[in-house]
Amino acid sequence: EFRRVLFRSGLVALLADAEMQPWGLAFQDALPMGGEGTLVNRLTDVRVHAKTGTIDGVSALAGWVWAVLALAASIPGAVVLVFLFSLVGRGARIDRADRLINVLADTMISPRLLVDAGGRELWSNAVLRRRLSLDPMHPIADLERHVCTDEDARVRFNEAWKNSIRGAVSDFEVVREGPGGAREIWAITIHPMPAERGATSWMVRDVTERRRMERTVQDEQSKVVDFLEHAPVGFYSVDAEGRFLFVNETLAGWLGTTASELMRGEARLHQFVADTLPGHAAAHNPFAGASDEHSGEVTLRARDGRLFPTVIGQSVVRLPDGQLRTRSVVRDL
Repeated sequence: EFRRVLFRSGLVALLADAEMQPWGLAFQDALPMGGEGTLVNRLTDVRVHAKTGTIDGVSALAGWVWAVLALAASIPGAVVLVFLFSLVGRGARIDRADRLINVLADTMISPRLLVDAGGRELWSNAVLRRRLSLDPMHPIADLERHVCTDEDARVRFNEAWKNSIRGAVSDFEVVREGPGGAREIWAITIHPMPAERGATSWMVRDVTERRRMERTVQDEQSKVVDFLEHAPVGFYSVDAEGRFLFVNETLAGWLGTTASELMRGEARLHQFVADTLPGHAAAHNPFAGASDEHSGEVTLRARDGRLFPTVIGQSVVRLPDGQLRTRSVVRDL
């Protein structure tokens, strides 16, 4: 007759409602975990909070058991998809699901960690366990100690975690002093997990080498820009109306002005050409001829009226949207 007292679906509904109460997490924590209390020697390799029940002719086990699947792309900025399954069923099914999930998760190339609202580990992949070796009961505290070596980093770390618990995605970097004083940069992304209140998914990456390479590329780009800006020849580009799209500092100096002033949109190429141009001359063309592909001597006039002879080599680029721009090189004779 006991089966008429409470159906299994009713017990599941009761536990689901309890989980949403303010005391839900405390209630979960009060139940034995695998290998503890009435679960001693049972379910030791499964994350479970449950209580046994025994009466004449009836044996039962009720509570929560989790199997977590986290799939993530390895490219920056990818969306992390997290599925949290509360599985109710036979132990063999749970064990098989856990094995399949762990095999799949361990193929991820970035360290991943899932924690509950209290900061305890729900799941981690092999990369994280191998690289960071965090305490499963206090992984976030361990992670903070590992990547945060100053107060500012610790404040940002904990604020990001709090925001993710509230439902926001947090993406930030911290700089720490590594072994031997080496500078390390760690990128951390935290996603909320709506399927379990307060739970969060963490991706932790050492991006020190990537940032070093990016700085190297930026430094090389800066050198190229510096060369173009201060080369011993002038460079410019104008549109079909003769407006300056680009001018290097060398040519701007010759003209007695600055590159930023020329590119504001008010100046026109023909304002600086001292030669007499035919009435039909295109606004982008400094030559007396009509050809787009041209080079020749052109006398330019600076803002102070000074004239100086130049040789200009110019080609015209017509873009797919019909717009026009020039690539022009100026040598002061």
